[in-house]
Amino acid sequence: MKTPQVDAMPGMTPLGLKPAKKAVMHPSITAERVTAAVEESMCGLDNPGFCIACGEDAEGVEPDARKYECECCGKRAVYGAEELLFYVTA
Repeated sequence: MKTPQVDAMPGMTPLGLKPAKKAVMHPSITAERVTAAVEESMCGLDNPGFCIACGEDAEGVEPDARKYECECCGKRAVYGAEELLFYVTA
């Protein structure tokens, strides 16, 4: 007997978190740029990230970083490259 797939709570993700609002990204942050950064981090010791407010590169950022403070513009808009990969390829 098959059990029907039903959303327990509409509008929630499988982890029970509300979906995040779509972030407005700096136009210089492209899928190609983020993908290249992720590929480089897999082959080396880099921990790249990007500020989605000003487009600046950030180093030493955890792959799953969200809303870290940008050293250039001061906004809490630095994301790890692997985290951004979910946003730019979705």
